Order: sequence, then structure tokens, then C-alpha cells
Amino acid sequence: MDKLPIREFYHTFRNRRWKICITDRLPDNANGDCDNPSVSGKKIRLRRSAAEKDFLQAAIDEGIHACNWDIDNEMVDEWSTCIASYLWKLGFRLHRNNAEEKQEKSGN
Repeated sequence: MDKLPIREFYHTFRNRRWKICITDRLPDNANGDCDNPSVSGKKIRLRRSAAEKDFLQAAIDEGIHACNWDIDNEMVDEWSTCIASYLWKLGFRLHRNNAEEKQEKSGN
């Protein structure tokens, strides 16, 4: 299901510009990844087909890495999971177009 109309955009984290790519071209075990901030043309990749809550967690996780590359990955995972759960409880959801919503409601 194509949840997001965007495929790419740019975002600045701590005065460094990242290309954000919404794609399924990631290792099977990853919903996101982030290039080292010292790399020219750095990117953050997020799995387009991830479940909504998993997508949210990956977006937060990779954003934290972009903000502070030196934080231990286990700590980043713990923080991003906690923040994603908090935002999910607040009602965060991806916007979907009407056709997708109708299809979901009909069970097809």
C-alpha cells in the first residue's frame, strides 16, 4: 500500500542537509537507515511499506541519528521506540487518500 505521496524531500538536522528517501530499497531487517553526517550527499532512507507505527519509529530513530551520530544505537532504538509509542497514543497516523481508506474499510 502506498501510504505517502512523497518519495523524496530535504530536511536540515543541526545545520546539515539530508535527502530523505521514502523507498523499499533497504535490507530486509531494516525500516530505515541513515548515512554518516560527514558523507557528502547524505541520505536517510525510510521503508515505504512499513506498518505505520514502524514507519513512525524508523523516522524518529533516523532523525535522532542525524542529530547526533555518536549516540549508541541501542539508546537511539530505545528512545525512538518510546517516542513513537507516545505519539501513537496521541493519535499520530499517516494521511491516506480516500481510495485507500475505502479499500481498508471494505477489507480488500
